[in-house]
Amino acid sequence: MKTVTGQVSITISPEDEKQIALEFLRKEFGWSEDYFIHEGLVNELVTNHTTHAWDEVKPVREADETDKAISLLLRQLKD
Repeated sequence: MKTVTGQVSITISPEDEKQIALEFLRKEFGWSEDYFIHEGLVNELVTNHTTHAWDEVKPVREADETDKAISLLLRQLKD
C-alpha cells in the first residue's frame, strides 16, 4: 500500500462538470437517460430493432415527488 500526502489539482471543463453531475444523479436515483415524465408516469423511451428500428414508450412507474425533482434537475443540467 502506498500512501501519498499533498494536494492534487485537477481542472475540469464546465461541460465535463455537467456530465459528471448528470451521471451521478442518474446513478444515485436510478434514473435512466431514457426516462421522462408524462401524465404523472415515469416512462422509458425504448428503441426496438429488427430489420428496421422504431421507438416505443413503456411506462415504468407512477412519478413521485423525487422523480419530478430529479427530472427537473436533469433537464436543467442538459440545457
